Amino acid sequence: MNLDGLYVTYESIQDSINDGVFDEISVLSGTNMGEGSYPKVSTADDFYAQYKELLGDLYDEYDFENLVKVDDNTAAMVSRQLGTYGLGSYVSRNLMANRVYGKMMSERTDGKAVNYTYLFSQCTPESMSDLGTDRGWANQWAWHTGEMWYAFNSLREGVPAVRQWTDWDYELAEKMNQYWSNFIKTGDPNGDKVPAWSTYTDDNKSTMVFDTTSGERVDYDAELQELISQ
Repeated sequence: MNLDGLYVTYESIQDSINDGVFDEISVLSGTNMGEGSYPKVSTADDFYAQYKELLGDLYDEYDFENLVKVDDNTAAMVSRQLGTYGLGSYVSRNLMANRVYGKMMSERTDGKAVNYTYLFSQCTPESMSDLGTDRGWANQWAWHTGEMWYAFNSLREGVPAVRQWTDWDYELAEKMNQYWSNFIKTGDPNGDKVPAWSTYTDDNKSTMVFDTTSGERVDYDAELQELISQ
């Protein structure tokens, strides 16, 4: 990044936040299911051992083994899901990073700067050449930038030729593009043609989930989210 004094005027985001640059700026942010870092595990015993070390006293306080149940078949998958939510992840690509930022800015600005949070879980149709490879959706899940086709509503039949878009893909793209367009115009994704999307606050822990059903989910997995926030 080039600190040119015109477009980039701060050495860090933290400095700009402290100076109030974002105090009147609303944010729409989220992540894709499967992104981010997470403990690599292969068995249930390995899963619980790693999270016990990670959580310390919180492991027993939240009765983690009953809060999050896994077996040898599901341990790796659940660990990856938890990384997306923000547990066991130390990079920005997780839901908790968005929520913490939104909470901080809401408190700082008395609600003037709001945060809309989303989770993109839609797996794009895979190409025939990807089937059974590391590039298949079974490995990639909702891969990085996969949401861009939908946010820009740029899905076209046969473009690219290797992806067989479904009716739901087109419908989801229309919905997501409307949200993004509304937000770009007004700072608010809501409008007449889309279901309501609430801001994320401590009192209304709302996340818009884009997947095979799609919709706003409020305070889901409340106890797990409380643990992650610790």
